[in-house]
Amino acid sequence: MTALKDLAKKYFDAFSARDISGVGGALAANVTLRDWEISKQGIDDVLAATAAIFASCRTIDVVVTALYEESGSVLAELEISFDGGEPLRVLDVLEFDDVGLISSIRAFKG
Repeated sequence: MTALKDLAKKYFDAFSARDISGVGGALAANVTLRDWEISKQGIDDVLAATAAIFASCRTIDVVVTALYEESGSVLAELEISFDGGEPLRVLDVLEFDDVGLISSIRAFKG
């Protein structure tokens, strides 16, 4: 596995463990987050949105079904279950900065 894929996997592991510190450690200060419901900019707003997700459930299970890397970005096909419910299929596009921190997260359903 490449270094960026390893970093992406660590981020997803932290998210699945509901480890806000681990998630924060993977993000650049100027990170952006966009999904089908929200758009946030800056680490404080992105972590607040992540904390709200963590507060909305007891368990999160993130299964990475495929990882692809291209030019400083990792695309991840995911199955995410909240509280043991039906998995939500998601495609995450993670862009990394020069020091290996996530500078952009774009998430798409399907």
